[in-house]
Amino acid sequence: MAENANVLIDSIFNIYSLVIFIVITIIGIFLGFKQKITIFRDFNDLGLVFLIELLPIVLMYLSSLIAANQNKIVITSIIIVEIILFMWIIARTYQDNNNILSTLIALITKTSLSILFILNLMSFSNPTEKDIKLRMKSMESDVFVINAISVDRILLLS
Repeated sequence: MAENANVLIDSIFNIYSLVIFIVITIIGIFLGFKQKITIFRDFNDLGLVFLIELLPIVLMYLSSLIAANQNKIVITSIIIVEIILFMWIIARTYQDNNNILSTLIALITKTSLSILFILNLMSFSNPTEKDIKLRMKSMESDVFVINAISVDRILLLS
């Protein structure tokens, strides 16, 4: 009985956390459009945010090809590189916004947009639907979301 209550509390906490994260992202997009905060400094900043999300995947794949028996070393090096990249992104975002609250909103917005972009790109490149009509409909919605996020990013850069 207590275990079910803990699972329920955890799921409610996860739902509220996700809702708060989405609300902060929407606020960040709005403030970015109003040019109250800087989400992406330039395309280099955009690339760094993508790099922080794609780097673990690429490095794990390469390590599985090269050094399959050195997992602890590879995971440790990935964590170190990720921490260094994230600290660099935090510093650059703080330089652009000069405010801790604006920096936090910009960081949450830029990482959530990048995660959403990558997930839609993966869904577009590898659709899971068996029926061709459903697959085409899924790909159309993925293209729409990818374009919307791309336009959003370009507008937030200017």
